[in-house]
Amino acid sequence: MATTQISGLGNLVVNAYDTYVRAALRSLPVMRSVADLRPVSMTNPGTTLKFAVYDNLTAATTALTETSDVTPVALGNPTQVTVTVTEYGNAVEQTEKVNLAAFSDIDTMIGDAIAYNAADTLDKLVATALTGGTVVKYGGTRTSTATLTASDVLSTTMLRKAQTTLLEASAQPRIGDLYTLFIHPRQAFDLRAETGSGGFVDIHKYTTENVGNLLTGTIGVLEGFQVVQTTRVPSGADGASSATVYKAVAVGKEALLEANVYDVQTVVAPQIDILRRKSALGWKYFGGWGIFRDAAVVRLETGASAL
Repeated sequence: MATTQISGLGNLVVNAYDTYVRAALRSLPVMRSVADLRPVSMTNPGTTLKFAVYDNLTAATTALTETSDVTPVALGNPTQVTVTVTEYGNAVEQTEKVNLAAFSDIDTMIGDAIAYNAADTLDKLVATALTGGTVVKYGGTRTSTATLTASDVLSTTMLRKAQTTLLEASAQPRIGDLYTLFIHPRQAFDLRAETGSGGFVDIHKYTTENVGNLLTGTIGVLEGFQVVQTTRVPSGADGASSATVYKAVAVGKEALLEANVYDVQTVVAPQIDILRRKSALGWKYFGGWGIFRDAAVVRLETGASAL
């Protein structure tokens, strides 16, 4: 007696595929959100933009004399902040044949990939600009990046020092009375491992009228900081014996300036081949970032514990 089975009907039984194609794991762009300063009145687009900041007058604490006039004082020469604007962009091209032959919707994948690529690229450029400030605190007792080791971890004491530095510089908080702190997950691991009073406060236990304005990725509040955990914090083998150094950044209001000739634009390329069998989708951006108030940015360079 013969039985119909898979081995006998190989031409009818084929592999099955899910036609929905999923994206790779992604890190959420969050750092561009702190670029809260924009040009107000530019003379022309240019490629190098300059912004002026004038100093405050010295406090006039001497009492006036009734019969004498005051001696006028002059404004100081404004300082300048320079931002270079540059073009950025990317595109994906496809053929008509692959679009018709594929088992899934390639147009949808390209659109999603292009949108994320734009946000991802700009956020990484922001991270580079934001960690370029001159005010730096180092983990442990270290005084330079090159001397940091894995044991020089991020601590509550470092956050306390960073907050004090920002307050002494008159840097304004970003959300209510909170500054923003971007830390790497490795740094967050060490910070949350600390014990004792005055430690980490989980965001679900923290209440404020501004809680709805907290950034995506906020994990808690500590020492006057809204703590945002993200892998977008830069890191590299820059420490002692090539130890990995993580560069958290504490940010106040108007720390970062974004100047753009135009914001992100989606571009559908014209089909210029003879048979119109090729199409492309891309994005472009013309702008740049720079630290506007150096005193409103403190970089916290540390090592991290092994997991």
